[in-house]
Amino acid sequence: MNDMAKRRHSAQPATTQILLALIPYSKRNLQLTFHPSKFFDELEKTSGLKRLTLQQSYARLKQRGLITDTRTPKLTAKGKEQVQPYVAEKLDDGKQLMVIFDIPEDFGEHRRQLRNLLRHLGFTQVQRSVWVSSHDHKQVVKEAVADLKVNGWVELFETKKLS
Repeated sequence: MNDMAKRRHSAQPATTQILLALIPYSKRNLQLTFHPSKFFDELEKTSGLKRLTLQQSYARLKQRGLITDTRTPKLTAKGKEQVQPYVAEKLDDGKQLMVIFDIPEDFGEHRRQLRNLLRHLGFTQVQRSVWVSSHDHKQVVKEAVADLKVNGWVELFETKKLS
């Protein structure tokens, strides 16, 4: 890892670094799964954080329901939401992911949760219920819409601005 990558990597909080290590089949994920001690040793070196801090962060992530650790550590749906802004691919050719919704007042809390998620993922609000992102967050948005049970009131488009 070059110096620039190390600085960028170490600027992330311990929780983010651990969540990123749980992306399936990444080098860090395999290391955490099969050699947890080695994982924490390497993360301590690259992050500049103490091993105890990293292990405490790992325990807090389990308590908060962001990861499961039954046999092998895995991200929960909630954990995937947290990691998504760091791993979403940029859409090609100036395309954007557009979310348009018209959620009834009776489901106001669901609407608020969806807006918070879109904000967290880095979407830009175009109008009150129209949001866009240049990153591919389709899967996270689809899962959230299904979890919130607002499928009939949310539309997801991949668009390209013409002017």
